[in-house]
Amino acid sequence: MSVDDVMNLDLEDQDINVRAYVSVVSQCPENSICELPDAFYLADRLSWTIDWGASLRVEAATPKQLRTGERRLFSISARVYSINGTKFMRYRLLGYD
Repeated sequence: MSVDDVMNLDLEDQDINVRAYVSVVSQCPENSICELPDAFYLADRLSWTIDWGASLRVEAATPKQLRTGERRLFSISARVYSINGTKFMRYRLLGYD
């Protein structure tokens, strides 16, 4: 499955496999308090600029294990949650090749 497939499908609480490039790695600095969990972003294509609308944010305990530009097969948990009646998807890393 591609990032584009994931973003355009109506996924309901399932585990999926996505083959994509790591476009950004985002991790909270040590001894800091961050509001968002550590994560990395996946994209179908690499470019000099990041298209946030075409990137998939995936939470990970230690995203710095990944390198920007790597293309891998990722196993991801896709879960639906709701805030004030608005539906959101949350993606978490299960593993990768």
